[in-house]
Amino acid sequence: MSGGSQLACVSAALVIMMTAVTPLRASDWQLQESANASLDYVDNPRLVPDTTLDDERLIASAAGSLQRNSEIGALQIAPQVSTTRYSSSQELDNTAGSLALSWQHAGQRGNWFANAQGAVDSTLTTELGLSGISDVNRQRQSLVSSAGGSWNLSELTQLGVQLSGNRVHYRDASGTGLSSYSYGSITVDPSWAVGQLSRLTVQGEYDVLDSDNVAQTQRSYNGTIGFSHQAGERDHWHLSGGASGSAVGTITTRGWVLDAGVTRTGLRGSLSASAQRRISPVGNGLLERTDSMSVDAQRQLTEHASLSTAIRFVHSANTYGSLFGYRYVAYPGSVYARILAEWNWSFSPHWSTALRLGSSGADQDSSGSNPWAKGWDTSLAIFWHADQQ
Repeated sequence: MSGGSQLACVSAALVIMMTAVTPLRASDWQLQESANASLDYVDNPRLVPDTTLDDERLIASAAGSLQRNSEIGALQIAPQVSTTRYSSSQELDNTAGSLALSWQHAGQRGNWFANAQGAVDSTLTTELGLSGISDVNRQRQSLVSSAGGSWNLSELTQLGVQLSGNRVHYRDASGTGLSSYSYGSITVDPSWAVGQLSRLTVQGEYDVLDSDNVAQTQRSYNGTIGFSHQAGERDHWHLSGGASGSAVGTITTRGWVLDAGVTRTGLRGSLSASAQRRISPVGNGLLERTDSMSVDAQRQLTEHASLSTAIRFVHSANTYGSLFGYRYVAYPGSVYARILAEWNWSFSPHWSTALRLGSSGADQDSSGSNPWAKGWDTSLAIFWHADQQ
């Protein structure tokens, strides 16, 4: 069995074992349910360059959460399902769903956790800005699991350890450039309290990727130093960075990683922003450097109306190979950007409606040889949620 598959299997086994052996006492089950549907007008849904194709689509989804809490822990089961149907481009129709399981346990000297999620979705959305292979509709099946804990070594010092695994499979992916893969990761992060509101963290991470279409095992590592600060009850920020490297056979690449974010919450609105650079697996079965940025803002206009905006940017770098001492681009990177504005109106305790306007852009070859693909969409959505039971 490959290294990535071994880590994926071990972490999944830990999730099952931890949730089975630790009981939750003096607890009650809590149920939450929600559903929504939207009717969209979409221009260039595939995000293909020089295309003026437009279409209408219907998206319907439902989600639930069953949670059990106690004085020492919590257990949650969260299913979700959605379906997307196009009026003309029926080859883009897809159904997605997921089932997530999470477990937490608080002890006298530390905390334990375990999470697992199985999901089915479409490459129309999962590959944007990553492998860039988003113009074909293929089913993506994934199983993600993680387990670990943190220990209080002293009043100021904690030690955290996490083991995670991910198995991704693409159906009918022959000839598309997509590749199924197994990915495993081990993270160790000691941290120290700096005053009452700040924390200093040193993190080391080691990753292994085994791809069905790549003969050699791919490995990556990074070491970072981070600082986080809680400025009162409403503001929080964090910043970490360090060195990284990856290796495929005799080809090695070195660089740096970054993780930064800030969150501010006011009486009538909120603002959050984040930026990240990391080495992660993408749909072509390779470890690639990915840069991402997001900004979210929300403003409460009246008791029932609110306005929100969201900005997303994802970029994956070129993957290079070597032949007779010459370096060449083996797989080009990609770029994806999106901006979305939403006006929401709540007309009852359980029902609300929203009007959305969004614009997207993508480049499946970030070297610039392919033109930029643009598209936009507008939608009318309705939401329902039940009272917690």
